[in-house]
Amino acid sequence: VGLGLANEGLKKTQTPEEAECVRAVFDANMRKIISALQKAGIAVACGGVYPNNRYNGFQYETLKKEEALSASWGVPVFSWLSALDDGQGHFREGLYHDAGHPSDEGYRVMYGCIPDKIF
Repeated sequence: VGLGLANEGLKKTQTPEEAECVRAVFDANMRKIISALQKAGIAVACGGVYPNNRYNGFQYETLKKEEALSASWGVPVFSWLSALDDGQGHFREGLYHDAGHPSDEGYRVMYGCIPDKIF
């Protein structure tokens, strides 16, 4: 399962409080999705949050907070932020196709974050 916080509205937030609301809804929805899949007998693994070249400082802090909280979901979560991030919430050079999406090389890096043992 993978959902992006940018697509959920983080990139449009104007205040830290708005960003926190988006983060909280995202987290609650991910937990609901995980629970529903597990109740259906489906093994779950999740893609972690990742950068966006349009994030500002408070949006980046929100992203890092959600990355830390996703560890409590009880399922494997792939650490894509640390693999792609330039330290400011943006993609490292060469790892993005456009402001919000990885390049082919970025996707290779993401794939490398998926541990073989989950299969």
